[in-house]
Amino acid sequence: MIVSANNRQSPSKMETIGYYKIKEFANPYFTDNSYNGVELGKIVTRFYHDKNMRMHVLHAIEKIEISLKIKVAYYMGNKYGAYGYLTFNNWYNRNKCTPEKMRERQTKFRNKLEKSVRRSSNPDVTNRNNLNEHGQPTVWLGINLLMFGDLEFLIKNMNRSALTWIAKQYRLDSYQELLSMVGLIHFVRNICCHNSNLVDTQYKTVPSIREEWKPLLFETKNVAGETIYSNHLSIAIVVIKYLVDQINPQYQWSEIGKDLVKLGKPVRNDNKTTYEYLGFKSINSIRELFANDIKALKAINRAYSHIE
Repeated sequence: MIVSANNRQSPSKMETIGYYKIKEFANPYFTDNSYNGVELGKIVTRFYHDKNMRMHVLHAIEKIEISLKIKVAYYMGNKYGAYGYLTFNNWYNRNKCTPEKMRERQTKFRNKLEKSVRRSSNPDVTNRNNLNEHGQPTVWLGINLLMFGDLEFLIKNMNRSALTWIAKQYRLDSYQELLSMVGLIHFVRNICCHNSNLVDTQYKTVPSIREEWKPLLFETKNVAGETIYSNHLSIAIVVIKYLVDQINPQYQWSEIGKDLVKLGKPVRNDNKTTYEYLGFKSINSIRELFANDIKALKAINRAYSHIE
Protein backbone atom coordinates (compact mmCIF):
# COMPACT_ATOMS: atom_id res chain seq x y z
CA MET A 1 0.00 0.00 0.00
CA ILE A 2 1.29 3.45 -0.92
CA VAL A 3 1.86 6.26 1.57
CA SER A 4 1.77 9.41 -0.53
CA ALA A 5 4.14 12.30 0.04
CA ASN A 6 1.32 14.69 0.87
CA ASN A 7 -0.29 12.35 3.38
CA ARG A 8 2.50 11.45 5.80
CA GLN A 9 0.11 11.61 8.75
CA SER A 10 -1.63 8.43 7.57
CA PRO A 11 0.59 5.97 9.51
CA SER A 12 -0.50 7.60 12.76
CA LYS A 13 -4.06 6.60 11.85
CA MET A 14 -3.04 3.01 12.62
CA GLU A 15 -3.16 4.03 16.27
CA THR A 16 -6.61 5.64 16.14
CA ILE A 17 -8.33 3.37 13.62
CA GLY A 18 -6.34 0.18 13.98
CA TYR A 19 -4.29 -1.90 11.58
CA TYR A 20 -6.92 -4.56 10.99
CA LYS A 21 -9.72 -2.06 10.44
CA ILE A 22 -7.65 -0.23 7.79
CA LYS A 23 -6.75 -3.57 6.23
CA GLU A 24 -10.45 -4.50 6.16
CA PHE A 25 -11.33 -1.33 4.22
CA ALA A 26 -8.43 -1.93 1.81
CA ASN A 27 -9.25 -5.59 1.26
CA PRO A 28 -11.55 -5.10 -1.79
CA TYR A 29 -8.55 -3.70 -3.67
CA PHE A 30 -6.12 -6.47 -2.75
CA THR A 31 -5.58 -8.86 -5.65
CA ASP A 32 -2.62 -10.97 -6.73
CA ASN A 33 -0.76 -10.13 -3.51
CA SER A 34 -0.90 -6.43 -4.29
CA TYR A 35 -2.98 -3.38 -3.38
CA ASN A 36 -2.57 -2.20 -6.97
CA GLY A 37 -1.62 1.40 -6.37
CA VAL A 38 -4.04 2.06 -3.51
CA GLU A 39 -2.94 4.92 -1.26
CA LEU A 40 -3.16 4.48 2.49
CA GLY A 41 -4.58 7.98 2.87
CA LYS A 42 -7.46 7.13 0.55
CA ILE A 43 -8.29 4.02 2.57
CA VAL A 44 -8.33 6.12 5.75
CA THR A 45 -10.67 8.57 4.01
CA ARG A 46 -12.82 5.65 2.87
CA PHE A 47 -13.13 4.50 6.48
CA TYR A 48 -14.37 7.93 7.59
CA HIS A 49 -16.84 8.21 4.71
CA ASP A 50 -18.23 4.83 5.73
CA LYS A 51 -18.46 6.01 9.33
CA ASN A 52 -20.48 9.05 8.25
CA MET A 53 -22.71 6.85 6.12
CA ARG A 54 -23.42 4.56 9.07
CA MET A 55 -24.51 7.51 11.23
CA HIS A 56 -26.79 8.93 8.55
CA VAL A 57 -28.26 5.53 7.65
CA LEU A 58 -28.96 4.86 11.33
CA HIS A 59 -30.91 8.13 11.54
CA ALA A 60 -33.11 7.00 8.63
CA ILE A 61 -33.56 3.53 10.14
CA GLU A 62 -34.80 5.10 13.38
CA LYS A 63 -37.66 6.59 11.37
CA ILE A 64 -38.55 3.12 10.12
CA GLU A 65 -38.25 1.57 13.58
CA ILE A 66 -40.56 4.12 15.17
CA SER A 67 -43.09 3.74 12.37
CA LEU A 68 -43.09 -0.06 12.59
CA LYS A 69 -43.65 0.11 16.34
CA ILE A 70 -46.61 2.44 15.85
CA LYS A 71 -48.15 0.19 13.18
CA VAL A 72 -47.68 -3.02 15.20
CA ALA A 73 -49.04 -1.43 18.38
CA TYR A 74 -52.03 0.05 16.56
CA TYR A 75 -52.93 -3.25 14.92
CA MET A 76 -52.60 -5.36 18.06
CA GLY A 77 -54.27 -2.81 20.32
CA ASN A 78 -57.17 -2.32 17.95
CA LYS A 79 -57.71 -6.04 17.40
CA TYR A 80 -56.79 -7.61 20.74
CA GLY A 81 -57.06 -4.83 23.30
CA ALA A 82 -54.50 -3.24 25.59
CA TYR A 83 -52.97 -6.50 26.82
CA GLY A 84 -53.94 -8.99 24.13
CA TYR A 85 -50.48 -8.90 22.58
CA LEU A 86 -49.15 -10.69 25.68
CA THR A 87 -51.16 -13.77 24.69
CA PHE A 88 -49.32 -15.17 21.69
CA ASN A 89 -52.22 -17.41 20.76
CA ASN A 90 -54.07 -14.28 19.63
CA TRP A 91 -51.67 -13.25 16.87
CA TYR A 92 -48.90 -15.84 16.51
CA ASN A 93 -48.51 -17.75 13.26
CA ARG A 94 -49.29 -21.23 14.50
CA ASN A 95 -47.52 -22.82 11.56
CA LYS A 96 -44.24 -21.50 12.93
CA CYS A 97 -43.93 -23.87 15.87
CA THR A 98 -45.67 -26.26 18.26
CA PRO A 99 -48.06 -24.94 20.95
CA GLU A 100 -45.48 -25.82 23.59
CA LYS A 101 -42.77 -23.83 21.83
CA MET A 102 -45.12 -20.90 21.40
CA ARG A 103 -45.89 -20.85 25.13
CA GLU A 104 -42.16 -21.03 25.87
CA ARG A 105 -41.53 -18.02 23.63
CA GLN A 106 -44.44 -16.19 25.21
CA THR A 107 -42.97 -16.64 28.68
CA LYS A 108 -39.55 -15.52 27.49
CA PHE A 109 -41.03 -12.45 25.81
CA ARG A 110 -43.03 -11.46 28.91
CA ASN A 111 -39.99 -11.83 31.16
CA LYS A 112 -37.90 -9.74 28.81
CA LEU A 113 -40.60 -7.09 28.65
CA GLU A 114 -40.82 -6.88 32.44
CA LYS A 115 -37.04 -6.31 32.56
CA SER A 116 -37.41 -3.54 30.01
CA VAL A 117 -40.03 -1.90 32.21
CA ARG A 118 -37.73 -2.01 35.23
CA ARG A 119 -34.80 -0.55 33.29
CA SER A 120 -36.78 2.13 31.49
CA SER A 121 -36.51 5.80 32.43
CA ASN A 122 -39.85 6.53 30.74
CA PRO A 123 -42.11 8.00 33.47
CA ASP A 124 -45.13 6.28 31.93
CA VAL A 125 -43.92 2.90 33.17
CA THR A 126 -44.54 4.04 36.76
CA ASN A 127 -48.15 4.90 36.02
CA ARG A 128 -50.26 1.95 37.19
CA ASN A 129 -52.87 2.82 34.57
CA ASN A 130 -50.37 1.67 31.95
CA LEU A 131 -49.67 -1.69 33.60
CA ASN A 132 -51.64 -4.84 34.34
CA GLU A 133 -51.62 -6.66 37.66
CA HIS A 134 -48.34 -8.38 36.72
CA GLY A 135 -46.57 -5.10 35.98
CA GLN A 136 -46.70 -5.64 32.24
CA PRO A 137 -47.33 -2.60 30.03
CA THR A 138 -50.12 -1.90 27.57
CA VAL A 139 -49.37 -2.71 23.98
CA TRP A 140 -48.81 0.95 23.08
CA LEU A 141 -46.19 1.37 25.80
CA GLY A 142 -44.78 -2.15 25.60
CA ILE A 143 -44.04 -2.11 21.88
CA ASN A 144 -42.32 1.24 22.32
CA LEU A 145 -39.93 -0.32 24.86
CA LEU A 146 -38.78 -3.09 22.52
CA MET A 147 -35.37 -3.25 20.90
CA PHE A 148 -35.39 -3.63 17.13
CA GLY A 149 -34.51 -7.32 17.40
CA ASP A 150 -37.53 -7.95 19.62
CA LEU A 151 -39.70 -5.96 17.25
CA GLU A 152 -38.49 -8.08 14.33
CA PHE A 153 -39.26 -11.22 16.36
CA LEU A 154 -42.88 -10.10 16.77
CA ILE A 155 -43.27 -9.12 13.13
CA LYS A 156 -41.81 -12.26 11.62
CA ASN A 157 -44.03 -14.44 13.82
CA MET A 158 -47.31 -12.58 13.29
CA ASN A 159 -50.11 -14.30 11.42
CA ARG A 160 -50.69 -13.61 7.76
CA SER A 161 -53.62 -11.23 8.17
CA ALA A 162 -51.62 -9.03 10.54
CA LEU A 163 -48.58 -9.00 8.25
CA THR A 164 -50.72 -8.24 5.21
CA TRP A 165 -52.26 -5.25 6.99
CA ILE A 166 -48.85 -3.86 7.99
CA ALA A 167 -47.44 -4.42 4.49
CA LYS A 168 -50.30 -2.39 3.00
CA GLN A 169 -49.42 0.56 5.26
CA TYR A 170 -46.13 0.79 3.34
CA ARG A 171 -47.67 0.08 -0.08
CA LEU A 172 -45.87 -3.24 -0.33
CA ASP A 173 -47.09 -5.94 -2.66
CA SER A 174 -46.95 -8.77 -0.13
CA TYR A 175 -46.22 -9.62 3.49
CA GLN A 176 -43.18 -11.58 2.28
CA GLU A 177 -41.75 -8.34 0.95
CA LEU A 178 -42.32 -6.73 4.34
CA LEU A 179 -40.55 -9.57 6.15
CA SER A 180 -37.52 -9.46 3.87
CA MET A 181 -37.23 -5.68 4.22
CA VAL A 182 -37.49 -5.77 8.01
CA GLY A 183 -34.84 -8.49 8.16
CA LEU A 184 -32.50 -6.45 5.96
CA ILE A 185 -33.11 -3.26 7.98
CA HIS A 186 -32.32 -5.08 11.23
CA PHE A 187 -29.08 -6.42 9.78
CA VAL A 188 -28.02 -2.99 8.50
CA ARG A 189 -28.92 -1.42 11.84
CA ASN A 190 -26.63 -3.85 13.64
CA ILE A 191 -23.78 -2.95 11.28
CA CYS A 192 -24.32 0.76 11.92
CA CYS A 193 -24.50 0.34 15.70
CA HIS A 194 -21.41 -1.84 16.07
CA ASN A 195 -18.76 0.02 14.08
CA SER A 196 -18.80 -2.59 11.33
CA ASN A 197 -18.01 -2.10 7.66
CA LEU A 198 -21.15 -1.01 5.81
CA VAL A 199 -19.75 -0.15 2.38
CA ASP A 200 -18.27 -3.60 1.76
CA THR A 201 -21.12 -5.70 3.15
CA GLN A 202 -22.71 -8.15 0.73
CA TYR A 203 -26.21 -9.28 1.70
CA LYS A 204 -26.92 -12.99 1.44
CA THR A 205 -30.68 -12.45 1.49
CA VAL A 206 -32.24 -9.44 -0.21
CA PRO A 207 -35.84 -8.38 -0.86
CA SER A 208 -37.38 -8.85 -4.26
CA ILE A 209 -36.26 -6.09 -6.60
CA ARG A 210 -39.04 -3.61 -7.28
CA GLU A 211 -39.42 -2.45 -10.88
CA GLU A 212 -38.52 1.15 -10.06
CA TRP A 213 -35.17 0.02 -8.62
CA LYS A 214 -33.99 -2.00 -11.61
CA PRO A 215 -32.78 0.95 -13.75
CA LEU A 216 -30.62 2.10 -10.80
CA LEU A 217 -28.91 -1.11 -9.70
CA PHE A 218 -25.79 -2.62 -11.20
CA GLU A 219 -26.58 -5.95 -12.81
CA THR A 220 -24.78 -8.99 -14.17
CA LYS A 221 -25.82 -12.24 -15.85
CA ASN A 222 -25.42 -15.69 -14.36
CA VAL A 223 -24.47 -18.78 -16.37
CA ALA A 224 -28.13 -19.32 -17.27
CA GLY A 225 -28.37 -15.81 -18.69
CA GLU A 226 -30.58 -14.57 -15.85
CA THR A 227 -30.20 -11.02 -14.58
CA ILE A 228 -28.63 -10.76 -11.13
CA TYR A 229 -28.89 -7.43 -9.32
CA SER A 230 -26.27 -6.18 -6.90
CA ASN A 231 -26.39 -7.30 -3.28
CA HIS A 232 -24.05 -4.53 -2.11
CA LEU A 233 -24.74 -1.21 -0.37
CA SER A 234 -27.17 -0.04 -3.06
CA ILE A 235 -29.87 -2.57 -2.12
CA ALA A 236 -29.81 -1.44 1.52
CA ILE A 237 -30.07 2.21 0.47
CA VAL A 238 -33.00 1.74 -1.93
CA VAL A 239 -34.92 -0.31 0.65
CA ILE A 240 -34.35 2.26 3.40
CA LYS A 241 -35.29 5.12 1.10
CA TYR A 242 -38.44 3.35 -0.06
CA LEU A 243 -39.70 2.77 3.48
CA VAL A 244 -38.77 6.23 4.73
CA ASP A 245 -40.53 7.80 1.73
CA GLN A 246 -43.74 6.02 2.78
CA ILE A 247 -43.36 7.47 6.27
CA ASN A 248 -42.11 10.98 5.49
CA PRO A 249 -41.91 12.01 1.81
CA GLN A 250 -40.18 15.24 2.90
CA TYR A 251 -37.25 13.47 4.55
CA GLN A 252 -33.93 15.10 3.64
CA TRP A 253 -31.46 12.79 1.86
CA SER A 254 -28.61 15.27 1.32
CA GLU A 255 -26.19 13.63 3.74
CA ILE A 256 -26.69 10.08 2.49
CA GLY A 257 -26.48 11.32 -1.09
CA LYS A 258 -23.14 13.02 -0.37
CA ASP A 259 -21.89 9.94 1.46
CA LEU A 260 -22.61 7.76 -1.57
CA VAL A 261 -20.77 10.13 -3.89
CA LYS A 262 -17.74 10.23 -1.61
CA LEU A 263 -17.69 6.45 -1.17
CA GLY A 264 -17.64 6.19 -4.96
CA LYS A 265 -14.49 8.30 -5.19
CA PRO A 266 -11.48 6.73 -6.92
CA VAL A 267 -9.25 4.76 -4.55
CA ARG A 268 -6.64 3.45 -6.95
CA ASN A 269 -4.27 5.62 -8.96
CA ASP A 270 -6.28 4.94 -12.14
CA ASN A 271 -8.89 7.47 -10.90
CA LYS A 272 -11.73 5.08 -11.70
CA THR A 273 -14.87 5.68 -9.62
CA THR A 274 -16.42 2.76 -7.74
CA TYR A 275 -20.17 3.28 -8.09
CA GLU A 276 -20.58 -0.15 -9.68
CA TYR A 277 -18.89 -1.67 -6.64
CA LEU A 278 -21.43 0.11 -4.41
CA GLY A 279 -24.12 -1.54 -6.53
CA PHE A 280 -25.23 1.40 -8.66
CA LYS A 281 -24.93 1.55 -12.43
CA SER A 282 -23.29 4.98 -12.28
CA ILE A 283 -23.37 8.34 -10.52
CA ASN A 284 -26.54 9.04 -12.50
CA SER A 285 -28.28 6.20 -10.66
CA ILE A 286 -27.67 8.02 -7.39
CA ARG A 287 -29.01 11.24 -8.92
CA GLU A 288 -32.13 9.41 -10.14
CA LEU A 289 -32.69 7.80 -6.75
CA PHE A 290 -32.89 11.24 -5.11
CA ALA A 291 -34.46 13.03 -8.08
CA ASN A 292 -37.40 14.32 -6.02
CA ASP A 293 -35.15 15.92 -3.39
CA ILE A 294 -33.78 19.19 -4.79
CA LYS A 295 -31.45 19.77 -1.84
CA ALA A 296 -30.05 16.26 -2.09
CA LEU A 297 -29.42 16.65 -5.83
CA LYS A 298 -27.53 19.89 -5.25
CA ALA A 299 -25.47 18.25 -2.49
CA ILE A 300 -24.72 15.25 -4.73
CA ASN A 301 -23.60 17.44 -7.62
CA ARG A 302 -21.43 19.61 -5.38
CA ALA A 303 -19.77 16.54 -3.89
CA TYR A 304 -19.23 14.99 -7.31
CA SER A 305 -17.70 18.17 -8.74
CA HIS A 306 -14.88 17.85 -6.21
CA ILE A 307 -13.83 14.38 -7.39
CA GLU A 308 -13.89 14.80 -11.16
